[in-house]
Amino acid sequence: MPVEEEVRFVSHVDGSGRPTPEISEATTTNCFSGLTALGWSAGIALLTALATCAGMIRESGRSSALALYSLARPAIDQKDTYKGLSCILSAVLAMLVPFVIAWFVYRFGVWLLRKTKLHGRLSSWKSGLDRFLPWIALLIVVVDVGLLNASVGRLMNQAEGIILKHAADAGTVWTAILLDEDLGAASVYILLFGTGMALFVGISWWLIATRVKRRLSKIAFSLWAGVQVLLLVFGFSYLFGVADTIGEFPIVTFSGSQQLAPHSCSLLVGSDDKQFALLIVNCQAKPDELQKYVVYVPRTEVKWMAVTRVAQLQPLARLDDLKKLAE
Repeated sequence: MPVEEEVRFVSHVDGSGRPTPEISEATTTNCFSGLTALGWSAGIALLTALATCAGMIRESGRSSALALYSLARPAIDQKDTYKGLSCILSAVLAMLVPFVIAWFVYRFGVWLLRKTKLHGRLSSWKSGLDRFLPWIALLIVVVDVGLLNASVGRLMNQAEGIILKHAADAGTVWTAILLDEDLGAASVYILLFGTGMALFVGISWWLIATRVKRRLSKIAFSLWAGVQVLLLVFGFSYLFGVADTIGEFPIVTFSGSQQLAPHSCSLLVGSDDKQFALLIVNCQAKPDELQKYVVYVPRTEVKWMAVTRVAQLQPLARLDDLKKLAE
């Protein structure tokens, strides 16, 4: 049974006095539906591209921390998109937690002040400082994003080849994170990062929405803030990749391992289609003589390889933990 659809035309009278149809309501609806679908498609494609970039940066952080400089970069696949999307979601959740807490504290503080005589005094002070608030907020935004970028940059530099560094060279932050198996220290630092990001995004949004009046200034500030958020999320992804080194590594023995120094532990930390990357650690060395190095063994020279055990070995593991592996 055919379905009848009522279509009303919008018309105007031309010079000849005859009405001329312009466009129908159904056509307008279809046009808006098409634009909406196109917008959603573009948004999903942009999010997928950003997630893929974040995943690649996360994998780069892991490879740099494990000193896997000679291994080929694996082909881009859905795994990169998944890892990058998890980093973006982690950054958003890290921002939402302090933002929600700050909002409830603010609302409770306003409700409490209204019960006292301080509310009227603070309102008068606020009206007097109203013209200075945008400049104070801008100063807070610049200082906050500067501290975040400096902290992320310093942690990225310290994470370079961190698997081969001693604790004194890696810094207190990475030492606390990588030696903490339950990831408690990592959660604390992620929360601190989210607090700084929430402060930057919240104040920037307030400035753009209420204080910046000129159109060109609003566009310029929005672009600057968006670029800063993007760079911080990518830096967060890189640090997330360094934290991925917290986990179990297989201890292996292979043909030709007898050529290694006595009491050496071989850990398989990476591989590609041409070679294996092995972390070699002398488990019986003294703390001041402990040497760690990465050996790249071509697959053609490895006749066989066996995994003897899987150990929870962090890149900055204590010497006592290393000695247990040789027992």
